[in-house]
Amino acid sequence: MKREDSHTQEIYKEQLIPTELTSEEELAQFWLAVYQNNGMALFSDPEKEKKAALREAKLTLYEIRRADHPVYFFGIKKDNRIIATGKLDIRTKDETDKDGYLSFLSVDENLRGKGLSKQLENIRVEYARRNGCSSVSGDVFTENPIALVTKLNDDYTVIGLEFYDDDKQAGKFTVTKKINGKSKHERKKEPLGELREIQLSNLPAIKILLDQGWVGIDVKNLSDAKDKNPEQWMLIMEKTTENVTKENETRQEQPAELKDYFKKAEIVVLAETHHGAHLETIMKFLNQFLSQINGIFFEIPVTYQSSFDLYMKTGETDEKLKKFFADAEREGKNIRGGLLLLLDKIKQFGKQAVCVDSSKLPTEEYPHKSRYGVYFLRGESRDEDMFDNISTYYQKHPGKYLVVAGATHVKQKKHHDSGDDTMGQRLTKLFTDKLTTILMGTSEAIAEEETSDYNEIIVE
Repeated sequence: MKREDSHTQEIYKEQLIPTELTSEEELAQFWLAVYQNNGMALFSDPEKEKKAALREAKLTLYEIRRADHPVYFFGIKKDNRIIATGKLDIRTKDETDKDGYLSFLSVDENLRGKGLSKQLENIRVEYARRNGCSSVSGDVFTENPIALVTKLNDDYTVIGLEFYDDDKQAGKFTVTKKINGKSKHERKKEPLGELREIQLSNLPAIKILLDQGWVGIDVKNLSDAKDKNPEQWMLIMEKTTENVTKENETRQEQPAELKDYFKKAEIVVLAETHHGAHLETIMKFLNQFLSQINGIFFEIPVTYQSSFDLYMKTGETDEKLKKFFADAEREGKNIRGGLLLLLDKIKQFGKQAVCVDSSKLPTEEYPHKSRYGVYFLRGESRDEDMFDNISTYYQKHPGKYLVVAGATHVKQKKHHDSGDDTMGQRLTKLFTDKLTTILMGTSEAIAEEETSDYNEIIVE
């Protein structure tokens, strides 16, 4: 601790402050620092690395001269070398407003935690103000949640998410903050809009809300700052009046990408190759068909029907439902945020959300313990129970319904564990040509399935 204190004092004593870098030599040092600070050594030979940085500096000067907007490079020097870097681009948002885009922040590994990043932030914000910007923005990698927390604590909000590729497991958040007018923390003293908590690792659910105009404003359940994989962290998202307008516009502009599956079918089954991994596809179905169907059947134990009903009525998750989410997460199924998004959409249209799977607790109606897992059955298998619950509900309330269930229960074969007819087989016998089954998944996941068991395939 003493060594850190003396080191900090040394930094302040040396007055290590950021300066604008304009010469070819300074820009070469800038790029060399970026490589080294981020562990991106291009060559084992230092001389080759210096030459590469010099080439990058020449290209940078050329791009600055050709750029249609102001570009600034900054660095903090110590012992005749740059130890921290930052870049600022002045971008035009519209005819009357500009945004300062911050990038290439890097700090020498041995000098982190000394306030150098904040100094680089301050000078870039000041330059942005001088250039007439009302806000600054930047990107934070989803693999670095601690950096996101730091940004949120520094008045930023999350406004976007871009994935690296189609598996949607990682990407970068877009964050922004105002540099004139009320700050986020000042605005927190005023009444907030509707709030939602989404697991920080549930990127598809966060993406959907961001696209609808919600913003991330804080993180809940922070653990030790050294925890690089905080699975229990929850991103708190806010929906304001402005967001509602954007959501309505998004809904109106959304193209009809799906054909009318309900034109002939009364029951459409969405078969999941992986539970909780198909949120965007399911939301597309809800956006397009909720107005014309009666409700949705979920492969979720009937035990949670009262919890569903409570959430649909009040928006509150009871302890039973919270435990259900926690148990699912321990099994590697990230369903919390996604399921609540679906329930919100169903509630918005005044439709029914019905749990049809076997019970998690023994009851008079479900007395028989399953051979597989902690389920209690009414019939001989979960497939039989789900089929009975769907068919009974349908007989009492005829109409059109969407079913969301695992592919193992939908395929037209015996269940691989129980050996009984699957729910899909039973539904086919009952509804015949009024049933459509659709397999959802990545190309890799679908390749592992017998696709002939389904009427349609949707590759995600």
